[in-house]
Amino acid sequence: MNQEQEPNFSQLLGHMQGVLAPTLLSSVCVTLIWALFGFSWLDLTPVFIGFAGVPLLGMGLMNAWSARREYERDSKAWAEVMANLGVLGVRLGASILVSGRAKKPKEHRRRAVQRVAALGHVLRGELRGVHALDDMRNLLTEEELASVRSSADVSAALIENGFGDLKEALAAGFVTPEEGQVLSAHLDKVTVSWLSCRTAASTPTPGLARFTVPGLSHLFAVVMPFGLVTTTGWLTPLVVPFLAVVLLLPDVIASILSRPFGANVDGLPLYRDCRRLERQLLASLGDTDLPREIESSGAVIR
Repeated sequence: MNQEQEPNFSQLLGHMQGVLAPTLLSSVCVTLIWALFGFSWLDLTPVFIGFAGVPLLGMGLMNAWSARREYERDSKAWAEVMANLGVLGVRLGASILVSGRAKKPKEHRRRAVQRVAALGHVLRGELRGVHALDDMRNLLTEEELASVRSSADVSAALIENGFGDLKEALAAGFVTPEEGQVLSAHLDKVTVSWLSCRTAASTPTPGLARFTVPGLSHLFAVVMPFGLVTTTGWLTPLVVPFLAVVLLLPDVIASILSRPFGANVDGLPLYRDCRRLERQLLASLGDTDLPREIESSGAVIR
């Protein structure tokens, strides 16, 4: 159902405009000062480019590469969560419908499948740091909502309830022991992939990659005109911003990739995936009045 999401960098131009504004202003001011007073004795071009610019560019590229690797890892973990939840919900509903010798109440099947859909919203809410209760009101009973609201670890509580549903289905004969083992394995996969997402979301980016290197790069871009103006002359306002783009682009890309679970337009579309999961599972129950599908753009709904 879900595949790894590629970052679209839709806000890249806006970020670059923001970081280049101080550099452009500095270039214009330094060029005017050079034209009025001149300081041909201050030729720092080799120092600026060779001893500062190239090392900072190298560290920025390393940060961008590392952030890309982490984004791919987080995207894969989230895709596994959604895929495992989808397989679990559909298979659980089908097993209760066709397996076992006892009478299969529709209520038990619906409750078990809707709880899987609710779990997706809970996991999304925990990653984003938001409440997802509004999205679960039509999926859980009032008692379950109250229990979820009072739980210290909502996702763990719902996963535990899922194992409880499975045990109840086995005891009542709704699910065969063989199918119960398969469903239990899928629940374990959901738990493992979810823990991977939660660990990634709660692990802070090292300070060197998040603050030090970008900060030095931005400072270097602002003071670069002082070192290049004696070489580039009146072309400084054109040459320096171009070099600044090359220098700052890796840091901007790393900044965008470092927030895969954030509620921003370039983050992973968690809300859209959860709504697709909900629609898929409700459709497997035979429902036709499905929640509307979420579009793949917009900083809030993603």
